[in-house]
Amino acid sequence: MFTILICDDEKIFTDFLSQKLRDIIIKGRYSDFEYNIIIKNDPSEAVGFCINNIVDIAFLDIDMPGINGFDIATVLNSKLKNVKLIFISNFDNFVYTSLKFKPFRFIRKSVVDNELKEAIESSLNEILIYNGFLILGNKYLNEKIFYSDILYIESKGNYVEIVTVNGQRYLHRTTLGDLYDDLYNYDFVRIHSGFVVPMSKIKFVRSNIVELQNGLQLKISRKYNNYLKEKFYKYLRR
Repeated sequence: MFTILICDDEKIFTDFLSQKLRDIIIKGRYSDFEYNIIIKNDPSEAVGFCINNIVDIAFLDIDMPGINGFDIATVLNSKLKNVKLIFISNFDNFVYTSLKFKPFRFIRKSVVDNELKEAIESSLNEILIYNGFLILGNKYLNEKIFYSDILYIESKGNYVEIVTVNGQRYLHRTTLGDLYDDLYNYDFVRIHSGFVVPMSKIKFVRSNIVELQNGLQLKISRKYNNYLKEKFYKYLRR
């Protein structure tokens, strides 16, 4: 279950936005997700809700009387590590100020129909990556490995070795190709016949080398060079 908060002092707009979100989720690839949409037209009530509840995605109008969208974002950022803040406004001059809150998106109300689908689907994808996990194991033991903890995955013949950011290594009987088919939609990329890496852990791509955030350098094969760069640059532009 994930929670979407909508806060805008105009009830007509919040009703419109909530229905659009439901339509997008129902018709999209996240239709099997359980979700709850919370609407607050009084920003002080939104603050109270944020203090006492977990919010995964927040659509916040910036220009409201008294408590504004930035005030609510301050509360959310102080409490939650991975909340997706999406500011909505009629005024482009708020864009620069909004950057200090590290928003996931800034949507102009005049074009909300054009930009909402991409914003919500990208948000849900990020949430799934952050909260998603692999289950590895046998009849004796199961291990849960969160996608966000994976540094890279290396082929080891009929096995793969999953290496995490804290240095733990897990050997699992499967092929790298089969595992990559499961991870493809979660921002993992194949850089070599023997390696798959999460794009969130890539520090930079240079010529035929990928450097990860911990300084480890992995070679990019000629076969995957253009594929990696195209997929990684699309990831950076999101």
